[in-house]
Amino acid sequence: MDYSVFILGSLPFLFFIICVIVKINKDSSDKRFAEQALAEQDKIDYFKTTRSVSNLFCIDEKRKKWAIPQKLSNCNTKFAITKNTKIYSYSDIISYQLIEETGSSTTNQPHLFVNDSLISTPTCSKIQIIITVNNIYNPNVYIEVFNFPYGCKKTSRLYLDAHKTAQDIISILKIITNNKNDSL
Repeated sequence: MDYSVFILGSLPFLFFIICVIVKINKDSSDKRFAEQALAEQDKIDYFKTTRSVSNLFCIDEKRKKWAIPQKLSNCNTKFAITKNTKIYSYSDIISYQLIEETGSSTTNQPHLFVNDSLISTPTCSKIQIIITVNNIYNPNVYIEVFNFPYGCKKTSRLYLDAHKTAQDIISILKIITNNKNDSL
């Protein structure tokens, strides 16, 4: 019997088994990290979320602080404030801006036009808020509101919900900076 054929034939199966074991190990470590992060969130006494916008932007109105929660994987709660989360003061905000990466998709809609015209639909692939903070080494904080690699129509529910979330965060940032300027 030729053992080399047997060994070569079983290599894909062994590779598959190794991949499954690695995946299970990674999933269990991700789950342990998420559980630990959520346990830490309850113990943090220097930041208590009083207002959150879609768990992307959290503020502590009493202490006049804000934070971008950390993303967690393999957990019912997808974001949490952990001991590794950077906490900012209201006074750290210098400026902010909303960035939208837009484009258009073109489709042939012969039933809409007599001359079989191509019509263009505006799309969006990314909505992001950039907050400039008073830190020379890390001057920008990014809030990824929406990221869809192929873009989606600006009339879709997904886009409209993400855009509303971004506008809510921008409005809160306006209030924070306005109140900061009033207290000077």
